[in-house]
Amino acid sequence: KIWDEYDITDVEVRTLFQWGTEDEWLPLSFGRQLASQVPNAEFIRYEDVGHLPMEEHPTVTATDAAAFLDE
Repeated sequence: KIWDEYDITDVEVRTLFQWGTEDEWLPLSFGRQLASQVPNAEFIRYEDVGHLPMEEHPTVTATDAAAFLDE
């Protein structure tokens, strides 16, 4: 499929969404809506974090990602 035809509901693997509560580009509500459309999705929100949680809090997000992968 090309990007214009992409449907998030087609994702079939476990998916981790890591979202900052202070994201001004893509608000928390958008992230939650996106995650709700993916079967087997886990959504983690990070308080007082913006658009790039992995850069703003790399240790915490990496720890959460490792735990997700270990499940």
